[in-house]
Amino acid sequence: MTASSNSFSLFINGTEIEVTRKRMKTMRLRVGADGKARLSAPLHTPLALIEAFAYTNASAIERARARVASSPVAAPVADRGTFMLWGRPVTIRVERSGSRSKAPFLEGAELIVPLSDRRCTEEGLAKALDAFLASEVKRELEQAAVPRMEAVTGAHAAGWKVRSMRSRWGSCQVAKRTITINSRLAHYDRRCLDYVVCHELCHLYEPSHNARFHALMDRFYPGWKAVRKLLSA
Repeated sequence: MTASSNSFSLFINGTEIEVTRKRMKTMRLRVGADGKARLSAPLHTPLALIEAFAYTNASAIERARARVASSPVAAPVADRGTFMLWGRPVTIRVERSGSRSKAPFLEGAELIVPLSDRRCTEEGLAKALDAFLASEVKRELEQAAVPRMEAVTGAHAAGWKVRSMRSRWGSCQVAKRTITINSRLAHYDRRCLDYVVCHELCHLYEPSHNARFHALMDRFYPGWKAVRKLLSA
């Protein structure tokens, strides 16, 4: 698309930045877990201002891309590739399963991914692994993290959801008392899941990240700041 469109690409120092103009007040720039840089700008923002903003943040983009590239979570998703599960590496082994795919399962230090002939592609593998991550997080929530953290905090959510999110580890709709957890937490140590669950439950007491919220976290999850660092390593 052209730069006059609401969606287009910029190339800054050889790095592609996906630009989207939308209804918002200020420009935002982030690097996703896939290593792609995305810039959001208010509607009708001149191209010159968008380019200037991107150039100003060029070094920050490269630092963020370097962190993503060095993360074990970002390792190539492929047969015999490495896949981090609850903080430990497992090796992916794709198996042909005829006309029907089956759920991935662990066998020692290997994650077996049975794929049908039709789905035995990079995209099919990625979807199977995404579904596996979600199932792992759902299981851990139901069996361990939610009962443990609800008992500690005394707070109870009306509902729990799991899905892949690019920029948040969890979110809480306070009015509905529903909490959503990022399925990518299955890549990390289980303490990280406990931390995010506790964090979102504390929002049922205090919606903002003010001093009261931090006091609640200190009370219910001592050492939470050290665990939070694991998610930004």
